[in-house]
Amino acid sequence: MASRKWMNRNHEQIRLRRDMVEHFANLKLV
Repeated sequence: MASRKWMNRNHEQIRLRRDMVEHFANLKLV
């Protein structure tokens, strides 16, 4: 159960990082 919670947390971190990358990519385009 603890490992599952960690997996969820890790997935959220990856999703956040990807959003940040997309955000910076948009800034570069503009």
